[in-house]
Amino acid sequence: MATEVDFRSMDAIAAAHVITRSGVVLSPGWVGFEDGRIREVAEGSPPAELETHRGGPHSVLMPGLVNAHAHLALGGLRHVADDLSFVDWILSGLMPAIEAGG
Repeated sequence: MATEVDFRSMDAIAAAHVITRSGVVLSPGWVGFEDGRIREVAEGSPPAELETHRGGPHSVLMPGLVNAHAHLALGGLRHVADDLSFVDWILSGLMPAIEAGG
């Protein structure tokens, strides 16, 4: 069942290329948003009644990136041996701190 979208209270960002969460590339494309939430993602140009912010001819609009590589367990060792080089920090600062229980 298709839902009718009310564009009157929506703004849009248009770009030469929009990359969706699933990896589909819309060229050109646009993202409609309202109250800080994405309401529409589509190929082509946004409807004329939308307040539209346009990127340049080579612009890309894509989902935000998430840091999937984190060392949460090392958070408690912040500022341990900060004055050392990385290798010295690992060998002289980090490893003794881990062996001592943090």
